[in-house]
Amino acid sequence: RAYEFLKKLHLKSIIWLKNMAKKKAKETQKSTSNKKAESKKNNSSADTEDPKALAAEIFKHLKKPR
Repeated sequence: RAYEFLKKLHLKSIIWLKNMAKKKAKETQKSTSNKKAESKKNNSSADTEDPKALAAEIFKHLKKPR
């Protein structure tokens, strides 16, 4: 009986891990496309801004709480 419980628990944890992996993959995909769009936007104005301001702008997005 304990064996059946452990088996169910194991299956649930595998499903949970798979879902988390999918979720993480989606987030990564989103953030990658956002970064690409962001870098395109930044490249167009990179000539006018100084590097410190540009770095501050980029890190501001990274520090946002999830």
